[in-house]
Amino acid sequence: MKRLVISLVLTAIGLGEIFAQSVLNGEGRSVNVACDAVHFDYYNGLACVISGDRYVFVDGEGNMLPQKYDAVGFFDSNNLCVVQIGDKYGVVDPSARQVLEVKYDSVGDFSPGGFAEIVLNGKIGFINTSAQVVVAPKYSAVGALSESGLRWVNVGGAIDENGECRGGKFGYIDGNLKEVVAPIYTFVGEVGADGIFWVCLGGKEFVSDKTVEAQMSSFSQRETNPAKILAKRTELENAITGGKVDVLGRKVFGGKYGFVSVEGNNLTDVIYTKTANGMTDGYAWVSLNGKYGYIDCHGKTLVPC
Repeated sequence: MKRLVISLVLTAIGLGEIFAQSVLNGEGRSVNVACDAVHFDYYNGLACVISGDRYVFVDGEGNMLPQKYDAVGFFDSNNLCVVQIGDKYGVVDPSARQVLEVKYDSVGDFSPGGFAEIVLNGKIGFINTSAQVVVAPKYSAVGALSESGLRWVNVGGAIDENGECRGGKFGYIDGNLKEVVAPIYTFVGEVGADGIFWVCLGGKEFVSDKTVEAQMSSFSQRETNPAKILAKRTELENAITGGKVDVLGRKVFGGKYGFVSVEGNNLTDVIYTKTANGMTDGYAWVSLNGKYGYIDCHGKTLVPC
């Protein structure tokens, strides 16, 4: 079910005349309906026509049902159809019963896992293939399902003019919508192939740094090779961020860090001032109070800081 934006480009609409349209029912019998146009023929005993500037469902005898809509989609493989009244959306079943009340800001497509996003008052939740609300709208933003089987979620943030989520707290949910990691972190790293990622409390997005810019200004006066200039900038920035990039591709520094697994297990406490961007061959370097050490993929300290 795609978010419904239907453009009514029909020659019969707006002419002030009603025409008898022929609609095929499920038995192949033609039923005449007084309407401007047919939106779709009978589907499981229900058709949809356009009368005036409204969409109306029609029963097997050609009788229009009472409820009228500003827009109607088409039935999907789950036998669900998105409908619209004003700027609100809901879902009906093949009997035209509203199985999801028409009160939502949008109703999204179903994912392969069998869930669709719904939005109410700017908050995102989910319905299942029976149009039952399985997660009440509470998230400010939700990421796509990744190869790890998880998707990031945010609570309390806002979408900026570039469509990126800023502020609030981040966590992860799995393909069944279970909160594997509660959205309590300022930033979360991308899940690695080993199912491990870093989390951060109190950090900041790295945009620029006066010291870095001063050193780059001096360096670029001596070096004109673009690749070497970029490598130098990366080196200087990584000295501040540890090379960490969050799940949205933002460089992060400051705050405290720890590591979590896709099962939701905290491998370490969130205590480190710097860490690697992820595990490499089952290990990651960590820093605490200016000293460096190593941990393994089970959170065990191999070399203390």
